[in-house]
Amino acid sequence: MFANGSKASGNDEARPNVYIKFTANPSTGASWALRSMPNSLMLLSVDYHNSTQCKKGMIGCGGLRSYTFEVVAAGVGELKLNYGRSWEKDSWESKNIAISVQP
Repeated sequence: MFANGSKASGNDEARPNVYIKFTANPSTGASWALRSMPNSLMLLSVDYHNSTQCKKGMIGCGGLRSYTFEVVAAGVGELKLNYGRSWEKDSWESKNIAISVQP
């Protein structure tokens, strides 16, 4: 598990996927933004799911922002993401995640 509750995992398929999840609360105006990624990955999807503790009709609940990548080549690099409000760029939180894909 990474700082801020993020998780990364993969599987053993011929072209495995990499899943990364971060805690998020878009009701605050803050969101995750993918700044860059290594050429060894291809972005497949970005999703958001409310926490299971968020009952129907509740507002202001947090949840998880998830990114799904497909491994397309061997290589090393970094995923770079920011978290914050678009109008407060001086206070953005940055995350850099080292990626190493073996042949």
